[in-house]
Amino acid sequence: MAQEISQQDGHFVQLYSGCSESLARNVSRFVLEGRARGEGSVLIASSALRATFKRRFRADGWADYALGQGLIFLDAEETMAQFMRDGRPGWSRFERIISATLQKVRENSGSVQLRAFGDMVGVLWLQGQYSAAIELEHFWNRLLEFHRVHLFCAYPVDIFGRQFDGATLDAMLCTHSHLLASAEADEIHFAVDRAIEETLGSKARSLRARMIDHPIQRMCGLPAAERAILWIRTNLPEHADEILSRGRRYYRAATEIQLASAS
Repeated sequence: MAQEISQQDGHFVQLYSGCSESLARNVSRFVLEGRARGEGSVLIASSALRATFKRRFRADGWADYALGQGLIFLDAEETMAQFMRDGRPGWSRFERIISATLQKVRENSGSVQLRAFGDMVGVLWLQGQYSAAIELEHFWNRLLEFHRVHLFCAYPVDIFGRQFDGATLDAMLCTHSHLLASAEADEIHFAVDRAIEETLGSKARSLRARMIDHPIQRMCGLPAAERAILWIRTNLPEHADEILSRGRRYYRAATEIQLASAS
């Protein structure tokens, strides 16, 4: 993304699946943009994501950016255990624990404006606790009324999979100001276009015209590639699984080639 992540003010989200390198790249940029402005950050993430992030941070040359310089790492499961009861988050416990953490980051960095990455909602989503994840998002939005924080969330959702549809994701997306692109839009578009061509043959051209003219393609807050996939899920249910299964395969192949050439 050429645009600075910090320009996506407020509370935004990225979906990821499998390899989380795109997420790690964006989180690294997110924290580095804050560091350049003197803003402290807190990253609340699962153990798998923390390991991925730290590898990315080392690759970006800032492994020394630690607690004393305004960065705090917290474990998502351990943090949630402090405010979850019977599978539901409790506001008073959440507010007390997260506010104390933000205050600690504020003191370490000397900045009123802070940054936070949260994977707790993603952990709940992966466990099928969708309503608890949405409730936690509302708690975050309530907390943001009192703290100057850019909030970055992440969910383990495959945009090529069946879970990526309006009915499933509407409530979650509505709690955020923006959805960040899951990956480079050109790569996804190429994969999806190839899959459409192979699946629909001569009908592919007229289909693309319908996609471009459809109102869903002009929705605010959704990246172009994600809008295209959502359109396919909504308007081509009889072909969607085949198109997006092929698209996922082509996208992953392209990604693997890129990773191999970069190593």
